[in-house]
Amino acid sequence: MGDRQRAGETADKKGLPGSDLAMRYYFHYKNGHEHLDPYGIDLETIADAKSEAIRLSSELLTEYGMPSTWTGKRMKIWVTDEPSGNGHTLFSLSLTATEYA
Repeated sequence: MGDRQRAGETADKKGLPGSDLAMRYYFHYKNGHEHLDPYGIDLETIADAKSEAIRLSSELLTEYGMPSTWTGKRMKIWVTDEPSGNGHTLFSLSLTATEYA
C-alpha cells in the first residue's frame, strides 16, 4: 500500500480533535485470505482513513480481478489503532457482489 511509513516513526502521535498531529491507522483485509497490516499509515483525520479504505477496496478489486468478485463472498477491510489486527477497530468496510443470471 503506497506511501507507508515504517512502524514506530510516529506511533506515539494521537489524532486529537483540534490537533495537527496525525494518527497511525492500520488497514487489514480479508478477501480469500487475511492480511494483517504490521506498519500502518499516518493520516490527519478519520475521514482521511475512510477515504484510504475506499481506495484500498478499489485496489483489491483490481488486484484480485472482477470475475472472482462476483462469487457472493464478502471482502472486508477493517481499520484499527494498533498493528496486526490488535487494538480497537475504528471502522470496517464490507463488500459483497452476487450475480443472479
